[in-house]
Amino acid sequence: KRASMLPSQREFFDKDEFISLFVGGYGSGKTHIGAIMSLYLSSINAPIPGMYVSPTYKMAKRTIVETLEQMMGRSGLDYKYNKTDHEFTIENWGGKILIGSGEDPNSLKGANLAWAGIDEPFIQKRKVFDQMIARVRHPDAKLSQIYLTGTPEQLKWGFDIVNDPKLVLGVIT
Repeated sequence: KRASMLPSQREFFDKDEFISLFVGGYGSGKTHIGAIMSLYLSSINAPIPGMYVSPTYKMAKRTIVETLEQMMGRSGLDYKYNKTDHEFTIENWGGKILIGSGEDPNSLKGANLAWAGIDEPFIQKRKVFDQMIARVRHPDAKLSQIYLTGTPEQLKWGFDIVNDPKLVLGVIT
């Protein structure tokens, strides 16, 4: 629900650029808006999957997986989470949210996705971002987007993409 979002989250949610970036400190709602974006893009693009990439599966379990389960439970959505394959199936609309780990960027190869989210991208290797750019390519996707949510510390390669004139970015800080 847009009404329950913080103003910065609403602004981020409303971005229509192919790549959007939400940078905020602890408690700014990065995981929350990442989960909202995952559910929204999953519903629009069903049955084409999207992927949410965390730095590790252990971190994903404590952040995005837990947040998605809470949101779907509160909303009364009928879903299944396959812990072995790290994927949610949302029965209500036939959507699929894959959970990826940035520990081995090569493990992200292969999928044709409608959308991707990257949590804490700048503590991950640039190759994770590059893989997601290559993966979000499904020809039947209704809305293809890549969104990044992270803290302002350690921007590293993020500084380069934020300042790259060839990339169209929606940046929310």
